[in-house]
Amino acid sequence: PARIREARDKVVATVYEGPGCTLRARGLKESDFPAGRHANGWDACYGTWDDGSAIEPVGSAVDTRLGSFRVHSGYEVNTSSPCHDDFFYPAHTNRLTRVTAADGCVDVDYAFNYLEYNS
Repeated sequence: PARIREARDKVVATVYEGPGCTLRARGLKESDFPAGRHANGWDACYGTWDDGSAIEPVGSAVDTRLGSFRVHSGYEVNTSSPCHDDFFYPAHTNRLTRVTAADGCVDVDYAFNYLEYNS
């Protein structure tokens, strides 16, 4: 049980409000992922930053924009535009795939709302 709890508290990736991994941040732990439709997915729609403030949508909830992200060691992530964990979108298309810690800080120039991981 302690090992499982430790694994679920590991940070998979950190998403940032601004480009260059700046401004407000949200560290996404393994335990943040299985809450919605996908056991390994998280979306920003109706989400909060680490300081507890709301991740504000740009236009509508499905247009929430995260500016950048960084993957932590031992994980690989894919990203997508639509929120795909709280909502149902029949067409799920990954924008970036197989991003790892070696990629460093990754800036995005699309409506980045969804992240899924593989360990």
